[in-house]
Amino acid sequence: MPLIKPLASFENLERAQHNSLHIEAHETMPPVELSNVLKKTMGSNSVRSKRFRALDTLRGLIVMLMIFVNYGGGGYWFFHHAALSSSHLGLATDDSGPGLETVLLLGVLQRLALCYLFTAIIVFFVPGTNDEPNTIHSAIGGKIYRHWRIDLFNSVLRFWLQWLCVLLITIAWLLITFLLNVPNCPKGYLGPGGKHEHGKYQNCTGDWSKTGDLNYARRTHTASVLANGKVLVTGGLNNQGFLNSTELYDPLTQTWTITGSMNNKRAEHTASVLANGKVLVTGGLNNQGYLNSTELYDPSTGVWTITGSMSNARAKHTAAVLMNGKVLVTGGLNNQDFLNSTELYDPSTEIWTITGSMTDTRAEHIISVLTNGKVLVAGGYNSFDRLHSGELYDSSTETWTTTDSMNYTRIQFAASVLINGKVLVTGGSNYNFNRNSAELYDPSNATWAITGSMNYPRWKHTSSVLNNGKILVTGGFHHYPLDTAELYDPSTETWTIIDRMSNARGDHTASVLANGNVLVTGGVYDGEPLNSTELYKSFQIN
Repeated sequence: MPLIKPLASFENLERAQHNSLHIEAHETMPPVELSNVLKKTMGSNSVRSKRFRALDTLRGLIVMLMIFVNYGGGGYWFFHHAALSSSHLGLATDDSGPGLETVLLLGVLQRLALCYLFTAIIVFFVPGTNDEPNTIHSAIGGKIYRHWRIDLFNSVLRFWLQWLCVLLITIAWLLITFLLNVPNCPKGYLGPGGKHEHGKYQNCTGDWSKTGDLNYARRTHTASVLANGKVLVTGGLNNQGFLNSTELYDPLTQTWTITGSMNNKRAEHTASVLANGKVLVTGGLNNQGYLNSTELYDPSTGVWTITGSMSNARAKHTAAVLMNGKVLVTGGLNNQDFLNSTELYDPSTEIWTITGSMTDTRAEHIISVLTNGKVLVAGGYNSFDRLHSGELYDSSTETWTTTDSMNYTRIQFAASVLINGKVLVTGGSNYNFNRNSAELYDPSNATWAITGSMNYPRWKHTSSVLNNGKILVTGGFHHYPLDTAELYDPSTETWTIIDRMSNARGDHTASVLANGNVLVTGGVYDGEPLNSTELYKSFQIN
């Protein structure tokens, strides 16, 4: 066998690896043997190099994304930690009936590793060409591994359409990030979840974001949007007891300020914005029992004054402002007595008068003013049963008439009047189980019809009509407080899950602001009243 003069040395093997293996024919070993040598020397190193590069890429991605994981997920729900890092324990012995939607099996790092694993499997089993894409054949039968730049160039050529799509998406993202004008928000990247500059612009990242905290944690309170755009929160209950404090939220500064206190502490009351801009608060309960007192808040002075008292003390009742400017109060609970009485408040005289009585006594029901001026009440409960009955009030005759009943009994549910005039009721409970069903009431034929069901059962949630006509449902309870939110599209009668709230909560309020955003306040989580508030942002882009 011919000798290999300098090629047998490791130095010349290395030189041959980086050059073109210029070897005179009479000085070489047979091509097969040389090929095997080159494969063992260079192939194993290349495979090892590829493996290390892959591991380094994975480590780099994990380190890069740790800022999101360690910083509260950056405000993004899909970066939330998994419970106990991987799975809930004790599900088999948990008698609260946990739903699959709450079992978060994998944390973000595990999810990242799985994505990497699946991608690697696809790349391994589905090569780009029939030949090994990262090698070229030498004239002597071996394989010389190419430079990565050649692979990149060939990859672009083979998958030019994919590269073009990625490039266009990247350009669109850069244009939106750095050029799009969003009111009250700077242009450019604002950090994970808007945390840049100590969270100064966290309300500029879309969907949910935290805003200023209430001065007092509270639940079973009320929230009213005033004519000046501010939001008035009144009363409620926390660990210190019943509250008479009230607060104002300024959407421009996103801060809460204390305003005048009510004359009576109260929870489970109602608040209605009158045509003159004042706010009427009615009834409720406190340590002294059920209340028949009512008060007026004047936004121009920030002062509460006592106005006429209702004929009946009541809590867990409903109130609605009629088209003639009067306020109708219906039903409720007085000690252990359920009420079917209704009363009218006249802002011009500040006097209450008894009006027609409902057919059924009821509490924790819904009330909606229809586009034809009539008032719909439905559902609730009384000492006999949970209710699915509905009734209509005619303000011109001050009488009640029965209308079609809902398909299901419901208490502690929510209702919204859609732009098309129909009334959407959602969720609720009948004590035995919680509902995710929804129904539509059509005033034109006075009938109820089943519509698309929510993705989550819930009660003591909120329902808000957005400027685009869709309905936003937030929070509530289903064995535990929920942080989920959903959008209902009346045109398709379907629900879509959206980003989760920052805090799970029930027994809270939701108010649609003048700019189209929705302000959620207070509520309760795990038995603790909340002072946190957050905004659902529906951007109005200039």
